[in-house]
Amino acid sequence: MEKSCELRFGNTAALLFYALGEKPFRQLDLLDMFFPYLFVVEVEGKEKQEAEFDDVELRIKAIRYHDSLYVGSSRRVSQILGRLCGTARGNQEKERRTAQLMQKQAASVICSTADYMLLLQEIIRKYLEVLDDEQLAVFVYLLSSFLFRLSERTEECDEDILFPLDREVFEGIVYNGLKQLQRDQMEGYVNAYLWLLIGSLLRNESGRVLRLYDSSFINVNRTPSESDTLQDRLNYLFHPEEYESVYYGDELDRRLPGIEFYCDKCGAHLNEQAGFDDHTTPWKCTACGYENEISEYVIYESQEDRRMGKNPLDPDDIMKAIARRREEVEK
Repeated sequence: MEKSCELRFGNTAALLFYALGEKPFRQLDLLDMFFPYLFVVEVEGKEKQEAEFDDVELRIKAIRYHDSLYVGSSRRVSQILGRLCGTARGNQEKERRTAQLMQKQAASVICSTADYMLLLQEIIRKYLEVLDDEQLAVFVYLLSSFLFRLSERTEECDEDILFPLDREVFEGIVYNGLKQLQRDQMEGYVNAYLWLLIGSLLRNESGRVLRLYDSSFINVNRTPSESDTLQDRLNYLFHPEEYESVYYGDELDRRLPGIEFYCDKCGAHLNEQAGFDDHTTPWKCTACGYENEISEYVIYESQEDRRMGKNPLDPDDIMKAIARRREEVEK
């Protein structure tokens, strides 16, 4: 399989440069460009002073020489960069472990610092807004083609070829990227590219980010197929007219079984609050006192959509799916 189709940071970062018709930056500059402060620290120093790795901060310290961050002859830094960007293989166990620690630390920052994800989105938006209409069309084509080729890989290869990535994490990255692209607007392009960059750089650690910013379907919108493969989910995403929404839950004493509600003010999980009843609307959050609407009109596919107040699910579709489930159980 062609290397350009592997989920590696160098490959995903290069997509933007291909659209611009330019040569990609060097690895150290790519990390600084897309993920400032996480992996690289620019320091003052002499010209051509080689980069160093700080074992305490888990970051690479480098000077800027002729508008580029300078690596020099540091073999250790080069190996760490290769591990992060997906260009180095071999048995350098120490450098591999170091890269993993850097990935773990970066995932923690992204998950615990809400403003950092917003910063990353603004960075990507800034780069994409520089593209003219033709370049943007090329970029979207390259991005969608890359994602589709990645989706095909899960059907062609075994676990060992996911370089190495847990299948669930790998498929989550691909699915979320294509789902964002389907919006066909700048916000979707930004988020799709960000999913790819995070996934290709953080590898399995990106699973933590996926769970926090998940865009997968809730139970009421599963396909009727017994399988839940990536191809099946993508087919539903792009051809929903071929499917009938179904519901698999068993909490049928509830009005909206299987649906989780969160406070619109403080984010508390309302379903877990004492006495919660989804027949009652509005429900007064016991944590902050805010009155939340509890109905089929405020249900979203994901936490991300709920926070943004975008793409609510079709209330009629939800109630029909639950009604079909009740009929099935009664039989």
